[in-house]
Amino acid sequence: MAADGQKVSDFVLGVPLVLKYNMATGGFIVVTDPSGGGTILEQDVTVERAVINISGSAGYNLLVPGVAGKSIRVAEVMLIGHDAMNVHFESGYTGTWLTGPLDMAAAGDGFFAGAPDSSDLYHFTTEAGKALILYRDAAGQVGGWLLYFAE
Repeated sequence: MAADGQKVSDFVLGVPLVLKYNMATGGFIVVTDPSGGGTILEQDVTVERAVINISGSAGYNLLVPGVAGKSIRVAEVMLIGHDAMNVHFESGYTGTWLTGPLDMAAAGDGFFAGAPDSSDLYHFTTEAGKALILYRDAAGQVGGWLLYFAE
């Protein structure tokens, strides 16, 4: 860990990345130099949490509404199913698949994708302005949470 509580990582493309906690907003500030030329950019990123509590028939379920001109970037997700089903995340209703089908067996099967210590800071992202959707191919209950930010 870098000085002053900063987390340091590299993007896949080799661009330096520093996350600083912003006390005023309760979010993070991303500090990076995308050109490699020494220019530092700072951008506030407010990490938000969405609770996932879905039951009922199969279909499309809104997790995070779209934000005009911004993408929803998922930094952490935990999902547990009560009933057997396949799920996947989409960018907008009947939109682009963000994951492949995720098989969830009955009685508490699920998955966890950890927090933003990954090199690219998020696991998947919607298209700008599109909502984050969870599609379930069978009736049943799914619960969990996700951490995300709009950028």
